[in-house]
Amino acid sequence: MATVVFHWLDYLIFALVLLISASIGIAYHRQRSSKDIFLGSRQMTLMPVTFSVMASYRRFLFLALLRKFTRVQYIILGISYFLAFPITAEVYMPVLYRNRVLTAQHYLELRFSSAVRTAASIVFCIQMFFYQAVVLYAPAITFQQVTGLSFPLTMVLTGVVCTFYTALGGIKAVMWTDLVQMIIVFVAFCTLVVMATMEVGGFERVFEMAAAGDRLNFFNFNPDPTVRHSFWTLLFGGTGMCLTIYSANQAQLQRYLSCSTESVARRAIYLQMPLTFLFLCFLCLAGLVIYAFYSDCDPLLSGDIVKRDQLLPALVVRLFSARPGVTGLFVSCIFSASLSTVSSGINSLSSVVLEDLIKPWQPNLTERAAGWAARVLAVVLGLSTVGIGFLATNLPATVLQIVLSLFGIVGGPLLAVFSLGILVPWCNRYGALTGLLASLATTLGFSIAALIDPPPPDHRVFGTEGCYNGTDASNYTISTEHYSNWTVTTASLVARQRPVHWLSYLYYTPLALLVAMATGLAVSALTGFNRAKPVSLKLLHPRVWRLAAAGSVQVATVDDEAAAAEPAGEAGTAQSESIIPTTKSEHTPLNMELEFSSRHSAVHGTVDLMNQK
Repeated sequence: MATVVFHWLDYLIFALVLLISASIGIAYHRQRSSKDIFLGSRQMTLMPVTFSVMASYRRFLFLALLRKFTRVQYIILGISYFLAFPITAEVYMPVLYRNRVLTAQHYLELRFSSAVRTAASIVFCIQMFFYQAVVLYAPAITFQQVTGLSFPLTMVLTGVVCTFYTALGGIKAVMWTDLVQMIIVFVAFCTLVVMATMEVGGFERVFEMAAAGDRLNFFNFNPDPTVRHSFWTLLFGGTGMCLTIYSANQAQLQRYLSCSTESVARRAIYLQMPLTFLFLCFLCLAGLVIYAFYSDCDPLLSGDIVKRDQLLPALVVRLFSARPGVTGLFVSCIFSASLSTVSSGINSLSSVVLEDLIKPWQPNLTERAAGWAARVLAVVLGLSTVGIGFLATNLPATVLQIVLSLFGIVGGPLLAVFSLGILVPWCNRYGALTGLLASLATTLGFSIAALIDPPPPDHRVFGTEGCYNGTDASNYTISTEHYSNWTVTTASLVARQRPVHWLSYLYYTPLALLVAMATGLAVSALTGFNRAKPVSLKLLHPRVWRLAAAGSVQVATVDDEAAAAEPAGEAGTAQSESIIPTTKSEHTPLNMELEFSSRHSAVHGTVDLMNQK
């Protein structure tokens, strides 16, 4: 594939993006304590939180997989947002916010034990560490093929910039940088879609070609769970995948916990429904435009690119090579998407390593020392991510697929253990730990089996008739042969009876929930439920308080909690407070908890049950 050399205007635009990101980190360099660095002193407002939540994960995943959005079927994912985000806002976020924890995994220790907290933290760190390394892959491809810059230079540049402003400014710098980078992405992709549409012949022509290529088929109601993308997998599996990202991932939960009030956190989550849905619709439109642009000449079969990941950079070269400044804007777009994801990962990794893996062994660490440790960890983890990124570029594609799949494989079990804690009052520490490990082994087993015996490809190649122009007949012949081989291979795979390990990756989360719930409850029953350790009601969702106090579960009374409470920082203080109404500020976690339960008409019954205990 041909490359272009940056014009001075392209370099200027790209340098401005780097400068803005770095300057935001410098502006917030006065963060002192670990709470300042990881939670912004719990003073974040609605706008930066809303756009940071939207930007951090989905944006990079969507841009990296834009080549797959060449059919409107993926809009069904948008329906899942209207199911998942209310669950996050009303079930998971309130319990974590009211317990005033610094990390989501700290809740697991309060609810279960330190062993469950440590296991979940290690699983999260492994997932994020390798995911971060692969995130560096997308800008490396773009840089190399649009500018001619090498993989190593791109990875070092991305890692150093992210590490710099994350270590200096903490979560405040990450959130405000996300907002700026979101604007850059929007402007760049609007430019790309408009110019590509003009080249094709207008939006009417785009939809005509999409209809001719069967790209406007919204609904595939095949109930077979091994079908990779059907209406049901995108709806229910997409809901589960969305919950893993927004309800059980420290990088997202950290943003909710940093909000000034619970109301701000709830509104930020609800705003994700329209914003993310509109972004998804825009990506589907961009995918259709790309399909229309390449519909009569597949760039892979024609030899213009060597892998599908290069489809977007190839389009940029075709459209913008003669337009100085526009190429720099697009490269800044891809770079910004990667920066946002990597910086979020570095900050969340630092918080989990410090709060969940180091502080339990160093309980006397001062806040000032913890602040310095947070910055050092950000630097070490950021540079380590770059190092693993170098190794990832040389790994086979199958290994890269495993690493990317970790996001779904690990997210389901983590969501399952949080669900056991918040919604299942009978589950004890043995059930939670067993459920986490059993569900993790199940999803990992399905993924490895699918890698060894993969399902048929879930994409159609573009046409090749437009590639023949009388000067590249040999290339056209080779491309046609390639296409024939692909067709035969696909037909032979479809003819097979679909094995169970071809289960759609979107169903990994529901599968993990089922396995964890069954295993967790069974082990909890065998080990006496919670008789050995009473469950504090404020660690459960208010909707299950009645179940917890109904006699089958031992709950902690006010006197029990006061006697057992020890000074353990902010979370320990919150745990020792009474859940009975007091004259404290209306914004305290426990009064907000009572207000929440009052809206569901459960306060008086719950307090009576507690007094009976």
